[in-house]
Amino acid sequence: MSAPTPTDDDLCRQVAAGDEASLSQLYERYASPLYDFSARIVGRDAAPDVVQTTFVKAWGSLQRNAAPRYPKAWLYMIARNEAIDQLRKANRSRPTDFDEDFASLDLAAEPTADASPELALHDRE
Repeated sequence: MSAPTPTDDDLCRQVAAGDEASLSQLYERYASPLYDFSARIVGRDAAPDVVQTTFVKAWGSLQRNAAPRYPKAWLYMIARNEAIDQLRKANRSRPTDFDEDFASLDLAAEPTADASPELALHDRE
């Protein structure tokens, strides 16, 4: 007779006690659905990073705190927050129209002959 399948609550309590095998079971249970969930938010390329970070954060949190009341919802919340963080980081690093316009300026160019000396001085500064 085989042992009963542990519940999510059981696995979280065991992870909190330091059992890495229980974390592996949680990973096997939720990695694929969390990947699908994350891919809808950040895309397929970034979703694996979201899933990995989700389980790293879950491990750390379970080591510091008691097991969550609703483990499945808790894992999805971590994944959602991580996906949103990744979107924010991506938006901060994406060049804006202003950045592209500024990058196209030739700041080393000499002023044109019809430019006033004040304008040329201002451009150089």
